[in-house]
Amino acid sequence: VVVQPPPPPPSKPNLWISDAIPFSINPVSVQAGNTTVLSDIKMMNDGTAASGNFNVGIYFSRDAAITTSDTLLKTVSFSSIAANSNFTLTNATTKTLTIPAGTAACNSGCYIGAIVDPTDAIDESNENDNALKYTPVTVTVPVAADLIISAPATLTVSPTSVVAGGTVTLPAYTVKNQGGTASGAFKVRYYLSSDSIITSGDTSLGA
Repeated sequence: VVVQPPPPPPSKPNLWISDAIPFSINPVSVQAGNTTVLSDIKMMNDGTAASGNFNVGIYFSRDAAITTSDTLLKTVSFSSIAANSNFTLTNATTKTLTIPAGTAACNSGCYIGAIVDPTDAIDESNENDNALKYTPVTVTVPVAADLIISAPATLTVSPTSVVAGGTVTLPAYTVKNQGGTASGAFKVRYYLSSDSIITSGDTSLGA
């Protein structure tokens, strides 16, 4: 009886992100709706076969366990990497990430991380080293617009006594936005009130 040796294992790629370039972002503190830029990414294939074209998903996570259930910020496409070869992504546009507007503030415990081949489209010899890279991120939220009449301190009409049906004139005044976000277009409406607490429930005199 001739015992045949077992067949060699099939050739497969193995994709992972190298530590040669620290995985990081700049800036590390980002206002929701704004952008940050990833460091260069050095992709490794230390497998025995070319990888074929593949993707890397970049995610925002509220913990250090990066999964495909986290918020996808960008999918980066890579061309095939030969066996025992590497490729470094340096394109700044490709590495630019936008933190979605409306993201809640996060002072600690939040991360941006990468998952190689997030849909498991590539049959790799090791599937356990695809989601090991992440870096802390701080998310701030924009301060809303806050409109006030900043001057004069008191608006005094002229004349101060008028019959019903008559008119009065307001002095020039300054509207200030003391918030952190542009206001957009707005109106100022005038009211007649029987007390000094002016509300939209008072009698409108127009805008």
